[in-house]
Amino acid sequence: MDLMSAKYLGYEPIHIEELIGKKGKNQGNMRDVDVEKVKEYAGEDADITLQLKHILEPQIKEKNVEKVFNEVENPLVKVLMDMEYEGVKVDVDFLKEYSKELDREAKIAEESVYRIAGVRLNLASPKQLGEVLFEKCKSCYSPCRVTKNFSCTHKNLFRTRIYNVYRFSNNHHKRLRGLI
Repeated sequence: MDLMSAKYLGYEPIHIEELIGKKGKNQGNMRDVDVEKVKEYAGEDADITLQLKHILEPQIKEKNVEKVFNEVENPLVKVLMDMEYEGVKVDVDFLKEYSKELDREAKIAEESVYRIAGVRLNLASPKQLGEVLFEKCKSCYSPCRVTKNFSCTHKNLFRTRIYNVYRFSNNHHKRLRGLI
């Protein structure tokens, strides 16, 4: 709400940290805060929420997303609150198996990159990837025989190889980001 207040109202409300301190083991509790300060904080929260409603409600109507807001977003708030209160059971066995499957897929993709690039490299290293994509590229621009259709088979093959190295390495990075 603080970010939305700053963005839409140009107002920075009282931060909860001002009352109870920063998150962590030394953070206080609202029960320990002076009632007048809590009253001021709660009133401001309610006021900002109402002001934001008056600004955002017309935007929801204007963008024609009322149905999504009312039938998907709002009902999910209760579900998410219940999940937060009750907790969520994680299927550890499934996640372990899925992790193994993703590892297998990543290894297959890595081997494909090495085969296409013609060299083993650290896919997480932009420097090494750049060397494969661009340093090797320089070596392929030696003169070669041009065919009737003005294409150089060697250059086209290498350009395809560069594209495939890039594509495989990019997919590899996306998979890794998905696991984090």
